[in-house]
Amino acid sequence: YPQWWGAKTDGKTDCAPAIDAAVETANASGGGTVFLHNGVYLLETAYGEQNVFITPRSNVAIIGAGDGSVLKAGDHLNAKLGGWNVIFTSENGADFRVDNALFRDFKVDCNGANNLQTEGKPRFKNAAIGIRYGSRITIDNVTVENNAGRQCFMFGQNIKPQSTSDI
Repeated sequence: YPQWWGAKTDGKTDCAPAIDAAVETANASGGGTVFLHNGVYLLETAYGEQNVFITPRSNVAIIGAGDGSVLKAGDHLNAKLGGWNVIFTSENGADFRVDNALFRDFKVDCNGANNLQTEGKPRFKNAAIGIRYGSRITIDNVTVENNAGRQCFMFGQNIKPQSTSDI
């Protein structure tokens, strides 16, 4: 549970480090489930070249309790970060491969009204979930709303040979 690392579902506390710590702990144990209780998990602290809030890992499931479990992007992130991604591999490389990942029963609120694209500036992708390299990736009953970029889900590297499969 991200709450073990300090997450609060109040929509005010930055929960990105706590959720990411829960994912990393499950990964270090060979896999597991990170459960998102009902509530709003605010995401503001990003890292890596892709400005990521939560890094997906092999054999780790992120499961919520339905649309009441909300991962919500903070305000004005395009201005602060120059683009960002909610659940995304933090670096672009085959070393960051993700296999056997499950995302189920939660909502991603990209907070589009407070993260508008600025005219005349580069367009940011701002994906809700993205994995560049991997296989056996399942997304089930995940809602994305208020998209603040161009993509909800992004898989692969747009190269040949194909870098993702069994999605």
